[in-house]
Amino acid sequence: MKRYVQFEPFIIEDFETDHWDHPKHRHNHFEVILIMHGSGKHIVDEHEMDYTGGDLFLLRPEDSHEFNVDQTTRFIYFKFTQLYVSNNNFQVPENWNREIDLLLRKSQVSHGSLIHSAEDIAMTRKLMEMISMEWQRSAKRYKETIFQLFSVILTLIKRNQSQPYEKFEGDDTSRIESILYYIECNIHDPDALSAAKIADEFYLSPNYIGSFFKRNMEVTLSDYISEYRYKLIEQRLRYSQDSISEIAMDFGFFDASHLNKFFKKHFGDSPSDYRIDVEQKD
Repeated sequence: MKRYVQFEPFIIEDFETDHWDHPKHRHNHFEVILIMHGSGKHIVDEHEMDYTGGDLFLLRPEDSHEFNVDQTTRFIYFKFTQLYVSNNNFQVPENWNREIDLLLRKSQVSHGSLIHSAEDIAMTRKLMEMISMEWQRSAKRYKETIFQLFSVILTLIKRNQSQPYEKFEGDDTSRIESILYYIECNIHDPDALSAAKIADEFYLSPNYIGSFFKRNMEVTLSDYISEYRYKLIEQRLRYSQDSISEIAMDFGFFDASHLNKFFKKHFGDSPSDYRIDVEQKD
Protein backbone atom coordinates (compact mmCIF):
# COMPACT_ATOMS: atom_id res chain seq x y z
CA MET A 1 0.00 0.00 0.00
CA LYS A 2 1.30 3.44 -0.92
CA ARG A 3 2.62 5.60 1.94
CA TYR A 4 2.98 9.37 1.51
CA VAL A 5 6.04 10.81 3.22
CA GLN A 6 6.23 14.33 4.64
CA PHE A 7 9.40 15.83 6.13
CA GLU A 8 8.06 19.30 6.91
CA PRO A 9 6.61 19.83 10.43
CA PHE A 10 3.26 20.86 8.97
CA ILE A 11 1.61 21.55 5.62
CA ILE A 12 -1.79 23.05 4.82
CA GLU A 13 -3.70 22.07 1.67
CA ASP A 14 -6.95 23.71 0.58
CA PHE A 15 -8.52 22.38 -2.63
CA GLU A 16 -11.81 21.51 -4.33
CA THR A 17 -12.40 18.43 -6.48
CA ASP A 18 -15.13 16.28 -7.95
CA HIS A 19 -12.87 13.24 -8.32
CA TRP A 20 -10.47 11.57 -5.86
CA ASP A 21 -7.23 10.61 -7.57
CA HIS A 22 -5.32 9.02 -4.68
CA PRO A 23 -5.38 5.26 -4.04
CA LYS A 24 -5.96 3.99 -0.54
CA HIS A 25 -2.83 4.99 1.33
CA ARG A 26 -1.07 5.68 4.62
CA HIS A 27 1.25 8.51 5.74
CA ASN A 28 4.20 9.10 8.01
CA HIS A 29 2.31 12.02 9.59
CA PHE A 30 -1.08 12.95 11.08
CA GLU A 31 -3.88 14.63 9.14
CA VAL A 32 -6.80 16.72 10.31
CA ILE A 33 -9.24 16.98 7.41
CA LEU A 34 -12.19 19.37 7.28
CA ILE A 35 -14.96 18.96 4.70
CA MET A 36 -15.98 22.54 3.90
CA HIS A 37 -18.74 21.42 1.53
CA GLY A 38 -19.65 18.42 -0.61
CA SER A 39 -20.52 14.80 0.08
CA GLY A 40 -19.34 11.27 -0.55
CA LYS A 41 -17.75 8.32 1.23
CA HIS A 42 -14.72 8.20 3.50
CA ILE A 43 -13.08 4.80 3.88
CA VAL A 44 -10.73 4.43 6.87
CA ASP A 45 -9.14 1.00 7.24
CA GLU A 46 -12.19 -1.26 6.81
CA HIS A 47 -14.74 1.35 7.93
CA GLU A 48 -16.84 3.17 5.32
CA MET A 49 -18.91 6.22 6.28
CA ASP A 50 -20.75 9.03 4.58
CA TYR A 51 -19.20 12.48 4.77
CA THR A 52 -20.77 15.90 4.33
CA GLY A 53 -19.94 19.56 4.88
CA GLY A 54 -18.69 20.30 8.40
CA ASP A 55 -17.24 16.84 9.08
CA LEU A 56 -13.79 16.81 10.68
CA PHE A 57 -11.56 13.73 10.59
CA LEU A 58 -8.22 12.88 12.19
CA LEU A 59 -5.95 10.23 10.70
CA ARG A 60 -2.89 8.67 12.29
CA PRO A 61 0.14 7.35 10.36
CA GLU A 62 -1.06 3.75 10.67
CA ASP A 63 -4.55 4.54 9.34
CA SER A 64 -5.22 3.76 5.67
CA HIS A 65 -7.87 5.84 3.92
CA GLU A 66 -9.37 7.19 0.73
CA PHE A 67 -12.37 9.28 -0.35
CA ASN A 68 -15.06 8.59 -2.93
CA VAL A 69 -16.49 11.96 -4.01
CA ASP A 70 -20.21 12.14 -4.90
CA GLN A 71 -20.66 15.92 -4.92
CA THR A 72 -17.87 18.41 -5.57
CA THR A 73 -15.99 18.70 -2.29
CA ARG A 74 -13.73 21.30 -0.77
CA PHE A 75 -11.12 19.80 1.56
CA ILE A 76 -8.86 21.64 3.99
CA TYR A 77 -5.98 19.45 5.15
CA PHE A 78 -3.77 20.13 8.15
CA LYS A 79 -0.87 17.66 7.87
CA PHE A 80 1.49 17.60 10.83
CA THR A 81 4.15 15.48 12.48
CA GLN A 82 4.23 14.59 16.16
CA LEU A 83 7.34 16.74 16.44
CA TYR A 84 5.25 19.75 15.40
CA VAL A 85 2.80 19.40 18.28
CA SER A 86 5.16 18.15 20.99
CA ASN A 87 8.38 20.09 20.44
CA ASN A 88 8.06 23.72 19.41
CA ASN A 89 8.91 27.20 20.64
CA PHE A 90 5.32 28.39 20.93
CA GLN A 91 3.31 28.87 24.08
CA VAL A 92 1.09 25.82 24.58
CA PRO A 93 -1.88 25.08 26.83
CA GLU A 94 -1.22 23.35 30.13
CA ASN A 95 -0.91 19.55 29.79
CA TRP A 96 -0.59 19.88 26.01
CA ASN A 97 1.05 16.46 25.54
CA ARG A 98 -1.74 14.83 27.54
CA GLU A 99 -4.34 16.50 25.34
CA ILE A 100 -2.55 15.14 22.28
CA ASP A 101 -2.47 11.66 23.83
CA LEU A 102 -6.22 11.70 24.39
CA LEU A 103 -6.90 13.03 20.91
CA LEU A 104 -4.85 10.31 19.24
CA ARG A 105 -6.38 7.64 21.46
CA LYS A 106 -9.87 8.83 20.58
CA SER A 107 -9.17 8.39 16.89
CA GLN A 108 -8.61 4.69 17.56
CA VAL A 109 -12.16 4.09 18.76
CA SER A 110 -14.06 6.28 16.34
CA HIS A 111 -13.34 6.98 12.69
CA GLY A 112 -16.33 9.32 12.36
CA SER A 113 -16.44 13.09 12.46
CA LEU A 114 -14.85 14.56 15.58
CA ILE A 115 -17.15 17.59 15.87
CA HIS A 116 -20.88 17.19 16.54
CA SER A 117 -22.16 20.50 17.94
CA ALA A 118 -23.56 22.79 15.22
CA GLU A 119 -22.00 25.81 16.93
CA ASP A 120 -18.59 24.11 17.15
CA ILE A 121 -18.79 23.00 13.51
CA ALA A 122 -19.30 26.65 12.53
CA MET A 123 -16.33 27.70 14.69
CA THR A 124 -14.14 24.94 13.24
CA ARG A 125 -14.95 26.08 9.70
CA LYS A 126 -13.86 29.61 10.55
CA LEU A 127 -10.70 28.43 12.30
CA MET A 128 -9.65 26.20 9.42
CA GLU A 129 -10.38 29.02 6.95
CA MET A 130 -8.13 31.29 9.01
CA ILE A 131 -5.41 28.63 9.10
CA SER A 132 -5.60 28.26 5.32
CA MET A 133 -5.42 32.05 4.85
CA GLU A 134 -2.43 32.35 7.18
CA TRP A 135 -0.66 29.56 5.32
CA GLN A 136 -1.22 31.22 1.95
CA ARG A 137 -0.21 34.69 3.17
CA SER A 138 2.85 33.55 5.11
CA ALA A 139 2.79 36.87 6.94
CA LYS A 140 5.02 37.70 9.89
CA ARG A 141 4.66 35.12 12.72
CA TYR A 142 2.20 33.08 10.65
CA LYS A 143 3.52 29.78 12.05
CA GLU A 144 2.80 30.86 15.60
CA THR A 145 -0.67 32.08 14.59
CA ILE A 146 -1.46 28.77 12.90
CA PHE A 147 -0.29 26.81 15.93
CA GLN A 148 -2.51 28.80 18.29
CA LEU A 149 -5.52 28.37 15.98
CA PHE A 150 -4.85 24.64 15.89
CA SER A 151 -4.79 24.47 19.69
CA VAL A 152 -8.31 25.95 19.71
CA ILE A 153 -9.47 23.26 17.27
CA LEU A 154 -7.99 20.66 19.63
CA THR A 155 -10.06 22.11 22.47
CA LEU A 156 -13.21 21.94 20.35
CA ILE A 157 -12.48 18.31 19.47
CA LYS A 158 -11.95 17.46 23.11
CA ARG A 159 -15.26 18.88 24.31
CA ASN A 160 -17.15 17.17 21.48
CA GLN A 161 -15.74 13.73 22.21
CA SER A 162 -16.98 13.14 25.73
CA GLN A 163 -19.40 14.55 28.23
CA PRO A 164 -18.20 14.97 31.84
CA TYR A 165 -18.80 11.84 33.86
CA GLU A 166 -21.46 11.88 36.56
CA LYS A 167 -21.54 9.87 39.73
CA PHE A 168 -25.27 9.29 39.53
CA GLU A 169 -26.31 7.17 36.54
CA GLY A 170 -29.58 5.40 35.90
CA ASP A 171 -28.44 2.10 34.35
CA ASP A 172 -25.39 -0.08 33.90
CA THR A 173 -24.70 1.14 30.34
CA SER A 174 -24.65 4.79 31.36
CA ARG A 175 -22.61 4.05 34.45
CA ILE A 176 -19.95 2.06 32.59
CA GLU A 177 -19.64 4.84 29.99
CA SER A 178 -19.09 7.31 32.81
CA ILE A 179 -16.45 5.06 34.39
CA LEU A 180 -14.63 4.76 31.04
CA TYR A 181 -14.59 8.52 30.68
CA TYR A 182 -13.33 8.90 34.25
CA ILE A 183 -10.47 6.53 33.42
CA GLU A 184 -9.71 8.51 30.27
CA CYS A 185 -9.57 11.79 32.21
CA ASN A 186 -7.29 10.34 34.90
CA ILE A 187 -5.10 7.96 32.91
CA HIS A 188 -2.00 10.00 33.84
CA ASP A 189 -2.80 9.80 37.58
CA PRO A 190 -2.41 6.24 38.95
CA ASP A 191 -3.66 7.25 42.40
CA ALA A 192 -7.04 8.16 40.91
CA LEU A 193 -7.38 4.79 39.20
CA SER A 194 -7.34 2.38 42.11
CA ALA A 195 -10.41 0.17 42.38
CA ALA A 196 -11.24 1.76 45.72
CA LYS A 197 -11.04 5.31 44.32
CA ILE A 198 -13.19 4.52 41.26
CA ALA A 199 -15.72 2.69 43.42
CA ASP A 200 -15.93 5.72 45.71
CA GLU A 201 -16.42 8.08 42.75
CA PHE A 202 -19.42 6.08 41.53
CA TYR A 203 -20.85 4.97 44.88
CA LEU A 204 -20.09 1.30 44.31
CA SER A 205 -18.62 -1.18 46.75
CA PRO A 206 -14.86 -1.70 46.34
CA ASN A 207 -15.60 -5.44 46.31
CA TYR A 208 -18.24 -5.01 43.59
CA ILE A 209 -16.53 -2.62 41.15
CA GLY A 210 -14.31 -5.39 39.72
CA SER A 211 -17.10 -7.82 38.90
CA PHE A 212 -19.32 -4.97 37.64
CA PHE A 213 -16.62 -3.76 35.24
CA LYS A 214 -15.75 -7.23 33.94
CA ARG A 215 -19.41 -8.11 33.38
CA ASN A 216 -19.89 -5.03 31.22
CA MET A 217 -16.49 -4.84 29.48
CA GLU A 218 -15.42 -8.52 29.34
CA VAL A 219 -12.02 -7.52 30.73
CA THR A 220 -10.85 -6.83 34.25
CA LEU A 221 -10.60 -3.24 35.47
CA SER A 222 -6.87 -3.47 36.10
CA ASP A 223 -6.19 -5.04 32.68
CA TYR A 224 -8.24 -2.34 30.93
CA ILE A 225 -6.35 0.46 32.68
CA SER A 226 -2.97 -1.16 32.01
CA GLU A 227 -3.77 -1.69 28.32
CA TYR A 228 -4.96 1.91 27.98
CA ARG A 229 -1.78 3.28 29.60
CA TYR A 230 0.35 0.97 27.47
CA LYS A 231 -1.27 2.19 24.23
CA LEU A 232 -0.75 5.85 25.15
CA ILE A 233 2.87 5.24 26.17
CA GLU A 234 3.45 3.35 22.92
CA GLN A 235 2.08 6.30 20.95
CA ARG A 236 4.31 8.73 22.85
CA LEU A 237 7.37 6.56 22.17
CA ARG A 238 6.49 6.20 18.51
CA TYR A 239 5.52 9.76 17.65
CA SER A 240 7.26 12.11 20.11
CA GLN A 241 10.81 13.06 20.97
CA ASP A 242 10.12 13.04 24.72
CA SER A 243 12.76 11.26 26.79
CA ILE A 244 11.92 8.03 28.61
CA SER A 245 12.21 9.91 31.92
CA GLU A 246 9.77 12.60 30.73
CA ILE A 247 7.25 9.97 29.65
CA ALA A 248 7.64 8.13 32.95
CA MET A 249 6.98 11.31 34.93
CA ASP A 250 3.98 12.28 32.81
CA PHE A 251 2.33 8.87 33.35
CA GLY A 252 2.88 8.83 37.10
CA PHE A 253 5.76 6.34 37.31
CA PHE A 254 8.28 6.83 40.12
CA ASP A 255 11.14 6.82 37.63
CA ALA A 256 12.20 5.47 34.23
CA SER A 257 13.04 2.04 35.65
CA HIS A 258 9.42 1.55 36.79
CA LEU A 259 8.18 2.53 33.31
CA ASN A 260 10.71 0.11 31.83
CA LYS A 261 9.36 -2.76 33.95
CA PHE A 262 5.73 -1.91 33.09
CA PHE A 263 6.39 -1.61 29.35
CA LYS A 264 8.56 -4.70 29.13
CA LYS A 265 5.90 -6.77 30.90
CA HIS A 266 3.34 -5.87 28.23
CA PHE A 267 5.54 -5.63 25.14
CA GLY A 268 8.58 -7.77 25.81
CA ASP A 269 11.05 -4.97 24.99
CA SER A 270 12.20 -1.95 26.94
CA PRO A 271 10.89 1.48 25.84
CA SER A 272 14.33 2.34 24.45
CA ASP A 273 14.54 -0.87 22.42
CA TYR A 274 10.99 -0.37 21.15
CA ARG A 275 11.80 3.17 19.99
CA ILE A 276 14.95 2.00 18.21
CA ASP A 277 13.01 -0.80 16.49
CA VAL A 278 10.35 1.68 15.28
CA GLU A 279 13.00 4.05 13.92
CA GLN A 280 14.72 1.23 12.03
CA LYS A 281 11.46 0.07 10.47
CA ASP A 282 10.54 3.62 9.42
